[in-house]
Amino acid sequence: MESRDRRGRVRVAASVAAGLPLILVVVYGPARAEAHPGAETATGTVELDGKLRVIVEDAQHSSRTLYFLDTGSERLPLHFKSNPPTGFLTGQGVHVTGRRTDDTVEVPSGDSGIQPMTLPCCTSTSNSSTTTTSTSSATPATLTNTFGAQNTLVIMVNFQDNTAQPWTASQVQSAVFGTVNNFFWEGSYGQTWLTGKVCGWYTIPLSSSTCDPNQIAAAAENAAAACANLSAYSRHVYAFPPANCSFGAEGTIGGNPSQAWLDGTIDTGIIAHELGHNFGLYHSHLLDCGTSILSGVCSVQEYGDLYDTMGGEDGHFNSFQKSRLGWLGSGVVPITTVTASGTYALDPYEIASTNPKALKILKFTNPTTGLSTWYYVEYRQPIGFDSFFGSWTNSNVSRGVLIHIATDSTPWSSDALNMTPQTSTVEDVALVVGASYSDPDAGVTIKPMSATSSGASVYVSLSQPSCLRALPTVTLSPSQVGPVQAGTPVSFTASVTNNDGANCGPSTFNLQTAFAYLWTETLSPSALTVSPGATSSASLTVTSPPDAVTGPNPVGVYATNSADLFYSSSAWATYNVGTSTNTTTSSTTTTTLGTLCLPSGATCSRASDCCSATCRGKSGRRTCK
Repeated sequence: MESRDRRGRVRVAASVAAGLPLILVVVYGPARAEAHPGAETATGTVELDGKLRVIVEDAQHSSRTLYFLDTGSERLPLHFKSNPPTGFLTGQGVHVTGRRTDDTVEVPSGDSGIQPMTLPCCTSTSNSSTTTTSTSSATPATLTNTFGAQNTLVIMVNFQDNTAQPWTASQVQSAVFGTVNNFFWEGSYGQTWLTGKVCGWYTIPLSSSTCDPNQIAAAAENAAAACANLSAYSRHVYAFPPANCSFGAEGTIGGNPSQAWLDGTIDTGIIAHELGHNFGLYHSHLLDCGTSILSGVCSVQEYGDLYDTMGGEDGHFNSFQKSRLGWLGSGVVPITTVTASGTYALDPYEIASTNPKALKILKFTNPTTGLSTWYYVEYRQPIGFDSFFGSWTNSNVSRGVLIHIATDSTPWSSDALNMTPQTSTVEDVALVVGASYSDPDAGVTIKPMSATSSGASVYVSLSQPSCLRALPTVTLSPSQVGPVQAGTPVSFTASVTNNDGANCGPSTFNLQTAFAYLWTETLSPSALTVSPGATSSASLTVTSPPDAVTGPNPVGVYATNSADLFYSSSAWATYNVGTSTNTTTSSTTTTTLGTLCLPSGATCSRASDCCSATCRGKSGRRTCK
C-alpha cells in the first residue's frame, strides 16, 4: 500500500503482520539523554514530583514520543516499560514512581507509575515568580489556550561550525505569520490566529554536530532576550540550519510556553504540524486492516491520514482533532451527535458557517473505562487549505464523506478509515455516494445520499445488533514470580473467556505480549478460538536478559477479538529479578485497554512500534532491531 508524506516523497507501509492484533500502539521510545552539569545521580526506587515534558520527534518515515521530568534541579528522561501515558500535557504536575539508574527513571507502567498532581510551589523566571499548577486529571476532552491570538516568537539561530542563514527574517515572517497564520484562521473558522515576531539571526555557542534541543532552546532564548520579552509569548519556535538531529522537526505536546524545533526547514506544513503538537494534538493516523475497513487485525500508518496536517499532508485538522481544540462542537460551529436514524446535512468542512460540519456516531462504550468510541463523518471539498487534493487523480473525497474513528479523552486515537481497502492507493479513502458502510457490532450503517459543492446529505441507520459483543476476560497466572535470577525463563498461563452473547458464535482472539525491551518470549498458541461463555488458555514463557536490572518488571498479554479491535482486554503479571526464592502468587485479572512496545525481533510497521525505536527491513518483513 502506497502513501505520501507532507514533502511529496513516497513511502511504502508495511503489510499487516499475520495474526498481530492492533492494540492502539502509542508512539514512544527511550528518552534521549540530556546533559545537566552538577546534577546528582542516584540509583534505586524513587518517588519524584515535578513538571512533565512530552515531546514528539517527527522524522521522514517515523516518529517517537519522549518523556522528561523537570524536578526543579534536573531534567530526567522517563522510560516506560509498558503503557506509556498519552493523556498528559507538557507543564503538568506529576508524581512519578520508578527505578532510577544514573540519569534515567524507568517506570513500570504509565497506568500506575505516573499520577497527575498540583504542585504547591512556585517556579522563578528572572525576577518574577509564577504559581505552578496542573489539572487533577490527564488531558481534558477540550484543550485550553486554543482560541484568539497566539503570541508566537520565532528565533533563528545557527552554530559555531555552521553560520549559514538559509532564510531571511522576511521569509520566516511570511511563512509563520502569513501562510501558517492563515491556516489556523481558516481551520478554526476565524476563532484562532497567530501574532508575534521573528528574532535573529544569532550564532549560538553550540556545534551542529551534536543536537541537544534543550541546549539549543536555552541558547536561542538567551540570545533573543534583547529582541523580545520572552514571557510575553506563549509559543516559542526555534529555526536553524541542518544539524545532526534525529528528527526533522519536533514539538512539545502543549506547554506554556510551548516549544517547536525546525531542523533545516521552514516548510509551512511542517510548521503547522509542530504547532498542532504545541496546541496539544497527537498524530492523525490511517487504520490499515488489509482488505477490511475495520477488523481485529490492523496496523496503524503513523502519518497515514493524508487529508490532515497532523497526518501526511497540509489539509484541515479532522473533526476529532478540531473538537479537542474546541473549534468544533463548542457552540459556534456545531457537530451533530446522531441519536436516531435519519438523513443529516453537512456543510463543506472548510467554509465558515454555523451549520454542522461533522456527524458524531457512537460505536462503543468501554464498560471498564467508561470511555466512548465514535465515528466522525465530515464532507470535504478542495477549498482553501484543502485545495491540494483537487489535483489528485485517485482522490474520491469530494464525492463522498471522510470517516474517522476516535475515543473520548484519548488524544492519540485519531484514525482515518479506508472505505476502499481493496485498492492500492490511500487517496480514495472516502465513502462515496451510492456506497454504504455497516458496523454490525454497533448496529450502525452510514450511507451518503448526495454530495454537491454546497453540501452533502448522509443517511444514518441505528439498530440493535443481533450479536451483543463484550470485552473478553483475560487472566495471567501466576500474577507474581520471583525474585529469580536474571536470564531465568518463567512460565505463565494466559486464559481468555469469551463474554459475547450466545447469538455471536465462536470468536478468535489474537494474543499479543508486552514486556521490557530486550526481553524474549515464546507464546503458544498465538490465537484462541473460544465459544461464548467458554474459556481457553495459552502458554507463555518470558526470559529476562542476563544483565536485567534487579526489581519488578511487568509482563502483559492482550487478547483482541479478530472481528473488532475495540473488543480487547489485557492481564498483567510481575516478573521480579533478584535472588531466587521461587515465590509465586495467584492469578490476576484486568480488562484495561492499553498500549505496548514491541521487543527485538518482533514484526513491526514503523520505528515507533519498537521499544528500541528501530524498525528495519523490506516491506512486509520489517522487524524491531
